[in-house]
Amino acid sequence: AAEKAGALDFLWEAPDGSQVLTHAMGAGYGSGAFLTDDPANSSFLIARLQKLLHQLKKLGSTNTVLILNGGDHLGPRAEILEVLRKLNDRLPDVHLQHGTLGEYIDAVRRTDQKLSVIQGELRASKYHPVLSGVYSTRMYLKQKNALLQTLLERYAEPLAAVAGLYGRDFSPFVWKAWEFVLQNQAHDSICGTG
Repeated sequence: AAEKAGALDFLWEAPDGSQVLTHAMGAGYGSGAFLTDDPANSSFLIARLQKLLHQLKKLGSTNTVLILNGGDHLGPRAEILEVLRKLNDRLPDVHLQHGTLGEYIDAVRRTDQKLSVIQGELRASKYHPVLSGVYSTRMYLKQKNALLQTLLERYAEPLAAVAGLYGRDFSPFVWKAWEFVLQNQAHDSICGTG
């Protein structure tokens, strides 16, 4: 539906008339994962960033674009602030700023740009796939996950709490069990694709 409006930022309207500011990721949720090289020595990085900025500005409804620096199974980039500083030095017509999703939404709201209003389900995408078929994929994994959660919540945690009253600390085991469960809940893992 976002492609109908021709913009990445739009107002998504519910049947009751309430609206929420929405962003469709025109370049995916890892569009800035490549921002790790030293921009002072990388003309390839500069060219790639300029191409991405051009693409996002063309699709955007404001002069503010969102580049997400991350992706599947990537940790935070410790050097990102230094990379952005160097890129800002090399690209005088662009201002790159590290921020949160909330800060991006605030910046879009401050533009006073009239945003398109979209109604209905957003289950298709012109820019990247929507994997709605994964809801029923590997159902046995999702069922085992639900069973494990129930066992931890209804049995292991209460029993560990009772044991704690008698001086036995089983909380490290419970935390480790939760860690294993959560590691397997990532969207690629729970669907059996990763």
